[in-house]
Amino acid sequence: MEEHETVLSEVHIGLPVCSTSTNVVSRFEFEVPAGLSLRIERNSEESSDSEDQEPPRRRQPPREVLFIEHNMATALSDVGLQVWPAALAMADFLLHEHEKFKESLLLEIGGGVGLCGLVASRVAKKIVCSDYKAEIVDAMKTNFLKNRGVVRDNFECLVLDVKDAEVVDCDFLFGSDLIYDDEITDNILNFVKRSLLKTTVAFFLSLEKRFNFTIDNLEESCPAYKHFRECCQRQCLQVENIDLEAVPQYFKSLPRSKHIEILEIRIQTPDP
Repeated sequence: MEEHETVLSEVHIGLPVCSTSTNVVSRFEFEVPAGLSLRIERNSEESSDSEDQEPPRRRQPPREVLFIEHNMATALSDVGLQVWPAALAMADFLLHEHEKFKESLLLEIGGGVGLCGLVASRVAKKIVCSDYKAEIVDAMKTNFLKNRGVVRDNFECLVLDVKDAEVVDCDFLFGSDLIYDDEITDNILNFVKRSLLKTTVAFFLSLEKRFNFTIDNLEESCPAYKHFRECCQRQCLQVENIDLEAVPQYFKSLPRSKHIEILEIRIQTPDP
């Protein structure tokens, strides 16, 4: 794909939206998993009143809504200004594993317009959301302000280009839909390895395998994914697949594709 060609994420198709002067705002509803506090400690009177009702009504899972301002279509270099399917899967994973992250500092690489960072704010002790372009980080900040009633005041948004950035101390790294360009993949995995050698426990990555049909071989291939796996091997990074069937779909606006994976990446331990 040429750099100037525009791409559109299927996430935005069919979502309820409203418009700003330049962008659209999509409404993302999600279920709140059991054990995760609802909307920054919502009124306790509401729950006590409902418990007194006779007969008790069957309760639906509590829900929250995020409003995300984004572009509808972008050039390949600006895909961070959209929300992509793998981001919804990562948001599901963060909610499902909220106990794992509740005392942790998380750093998100390629946070885009901030959907996963907003969710991470609810589950982590602190979240640092980053992207490599100031324009994208400005959009991220806009969405954090837009959702003040849903997120906690434990976030930071910053410009971070992993190509030459210093490692940021954190417990876990995560990112979504970052694997589409070989040079970017190399830079990300170099940064990840440096982080894992310092303070980071693991890097969680969600991605969607995108297949191309090649005339030469008359078969489908996934060159970006293949390069990513080869690069992990060269960097001595251990890659394990998270069982997505065990991760409920809290964001239901789009069916989860069978081509989406969530991977846990660590430094490879030598065989005994």
